[in-house]
Amino acid sequence: MAIERSTSSLPIYTTVAGWLVVVACGFAVVADLTSTFGYLPEDQGGIPIFVAAAALVVAGLLSFGRTSRWLSFGLATLGALATGLFLIWTMAVPVVALVFIVLFAMSTLRRRPVAGRVAAP
Repeated sequence: MAIERSTSSLPIYTTVAGWLVVVACGFAVVADLTSTFGYLPEDQGGIPIFVAAAALVVAGLLSFGRTSRWLSFGLATLGALATGLFLIWTMAVPVVALVFIVLFAMSTLRRRPVAGRVAAP
């Protein structure tokens, strides 16, 4: 029985798109805290949403290949959808979020063995 090692990581475009979604969440938090883009200081209700969305995307990115691909995909999708939904006024972030979801789905559906799994003889 041979152990087959593969690099079961996300392609670079998927990873970059995911980190762009996380950066967009960071900018949204800063905008909420500094009343940028017309936000008032008392309109900071989105901060927990953006932090949670960023955490979900990061969890999906980092867990891909270590746990179930579908679990990773679900976490990343929830975070990207929350980000895109609450930053719809920017139009760039929802597009990046949708591209990220499609790229992540393509990576999830790819038939590559996960690292550490035992290959059939």
